[in-house]
Amino acid sequence: MQLPAPLTAAPVAPLDPAVVRDVVKRQQQPLVLARCPLASGGTAPQRIAAVRAQLDEALDVAFGSGPRERLLREVLRRAYYEPQGSIEAIAAELELSRATLFRRLRLATERVVTLLCAAQ
Repeated sequence: MQLPAPLTAAPVAPLDPAVVRDVVKRQQQPLVLARCPLASGGTAPQRIAAVRAQLDEALDVAFGSGPRERLLREVLRRAYYEPQGSIEAIAAELELSRATLFRRLRLATERVVTLLCAAQ
């Protein structure tokens, strides 16, 4: 009698940063969350909840406590996590030019994307 070969875990493909970036930007769209590679669980609501939990945790962990870090967190939160109003309104509330807001938003998004990709 021959012993079966040991089971090995299937290799996990690394997350595509472009896909994760799209999820961060479109997290208010439940179908995007349910289909994304960060999702886990059997049902769509479970998958959506799992992704939202990871996104919320990334928002909490990705930034420090200094003023610049708090501004990055706030820019990302207002633009993608809890969007209310236009980009112009967000820029005015945060007393930033539109160009500066977009630069900070890109920087904050990349930091969260890098964190989420590294966690997988």
